[in-house]
Amino acid sequence: MMTPVISIIIPVYNGEKYLKDCINSIEQQTFSNYEVIFVNDGSTDNSLTIIERAKSKDERIQSFSLPNGGVSKARNFGLSKAVGEWVTFVDCDDWIEKDYLNTLYSRVTDNVDVIMANFFFNKEKTQTEGLCSKKIIHKKDFPSYPLAMMVEDCAACDSLEISVEILCAACNKLTRRQLIINNGINFEEKLKLNEDGLFHLASFLNSRDVIIIDKPLYHYRILSTSSNNRYRPRSEEHTSELQSQFRI
Repeated sequence: MMTPVISIIIPVYNGEKYLKDCINSIEQQTFSNYEVIFVNDGSTDNSLTIIERAKSKDERIQSFSLPNGGVSKARNFGLSKAVGEWVTFVDCDDWIEKDYLNTLYSRVTDNVDVIMANFFFNKEKTQTEGLCSKKIIHKKDFPSYPLAMMVEDCAACDSLEISVEILCAACNKLTRRQLIINNGINFEEKLKLNEDGLFHLASFLNSRDVIIIDKPLYHYRILSTSSNNRYRPRSEEHTSELQSQFRI
């Protein structure tokens, strides 16, 4: 198999209920030059069986199993196995539009290091979109971005309105892998909240250019059992920990 252009990293922890939907959305991508790296993070359900079944049908799929160590450790492990020029993360209970990879990759230029898409937020039978007041945003258009990751209204300083999830979430982004390697960027495994925001803050600060596209391509499934809540059962305690660490 030729070297993939994009590595899709999917941490999996007890995701059997929605994992097939996630896999189906990847199989339907109009962009085909990718690899999928599943990191089974100590699942106790049938997740691994579902992954292995998909792997047996598609040589682009790899599967690794770790003792349960949390989403950051799983993502970092996936990064260590990735060989694609670009990396994207998908949660096992979410799904992506069939043109997700193609649309993001179509914005690649020599100077672009991160490309972000808007979200669909799916809760039960309702679907909403993230807020992004400009069709295309470049890094130079958004100097308040670092602060806007923590204080959403700061985007107004740049005459922008944008959902903080678009900026902070681990998913919905295509990141140049060499940027991650060159700057030693990884997910902080001891931090239980906002580790994805810190990862992408480092990516943004070290990037030459970032593009944000006001096109929802990633479906974030909002459930009490979603990846965030499964990995973070006591979010209020972790929020206090984060505030203490960074003196918010």
